[in-house]
Amino acid sequence: MFKSLKEAKSQEQKDKILSELQPVITFASIAMDECDFGTGLEAGVALFCSGIKELENSALRNLEVAYTLLNREEFSKIVQVHMKHRRKGPDMSILSESK
Repeated sequence: MFKSLKEAKSQEQKDKILSELQPVITFASIAMDECDFGTGLEAGVALFCSGIKELENSALRNLEVAYTLLNREEFSKIVQVHMKHRRKGPDMSILSESK
């Protein structure tokens, strides 16, 4: 699904794939409500590692909740800051943003 979403040419195609992916995200959230925090963490990591802009909010939400429920608030803070300054490519310096 991630590959299809990355390769989607139109917003209509993206919306179709996102609607197919939404139940998986919802089920991960339900699993966390049922004390299966690992499912939410795994889903959040998968969404995060996809690097797809449209999935960033879902990734962040899953990771924040999972880390909080696992008493790992520090990791939640790290992922929040990372998402604010996320970059791709070889130039990873935060100093290059000010150019």
